[in-house]
Amino acid sequence: MEQLKTRQQVADEIGVSRKTLYRWLKKWNVELTSGLICPNSQKYIKEKVYLEVSQNVPLSPIENLD
Repeated sequence: MEQLKTRQQVADEIGVSRKTLYRWLKKWNVELTSGLICPNSQKYIKEKVYLEVSQNVPLSPIENLD
């Protein structure tokens, strides 16, 4: 079962810095409540990253998952 995680833990799991995760969330207009990230939000973030990477959509002009 998934558990609540910090933004740093989620960023580490997808292989980016916390700052990059914040930039992506802003780009995607995702507003998270303060505190830990729930499993549903974690799943959404990971699916969004996978979708954009699989479609070769640049995630950021500064940092990419490649």
